[in-house]
This record gives sequence, structure tokens and C-alpha cells, in this order.
Amino acid sequence: MTRGANKTRIVYQANLNFKNAGVYLDWLMKRGFLDKEGNIYRTTSSGLALLDSLKVLMPLINEEGENNLTQASSNA
Repeated sequence: MTRGANKTRIVYQANLNFKNAGVYLDWLMKRGFLDKEGNIYRTTSSGLALLDSLKVLMPLINEEGENNLTQASSNA
């Protein structure tokens, strides 16, 4: 488990508003990716595994998106 952060820190670092952050934090907690102790949110081992997976997938997703944009502009 990580050190954690309060909701205000998460909101500012993720550039979200408090309402949206609450929705995302609740979603992550319901799925076991975050734990909350007092007002501190901490990433669980499952959450860390999710982050590791996303680090691998995001470059592939971004590359695929760029390829689709390039194809679309050349077909126009």
C-alpha cells in the first residue's frame, strides 16, 4: 500500500473537480483498487497492479489512436 493522499490533493494533481473526483474515487474503492483510512486514500496492491498494466497499455492505445487519426486525415 502507498502513502496516500487526501481528496484535495487528488483533485489538484488530477485536474478534476470535487464532484468528478468523488465519482472516480468511489468507483476505484468499490473495485478494490483504493482503500480509505480517515480522509486518506491509498492504492491497494490490486490498484498498483492496475497501474502497472495501464503503463503497458497506454502507449499501445495512444499509438493506435494516432494511427487512426493519420488514416482518417489521409482519406479525407
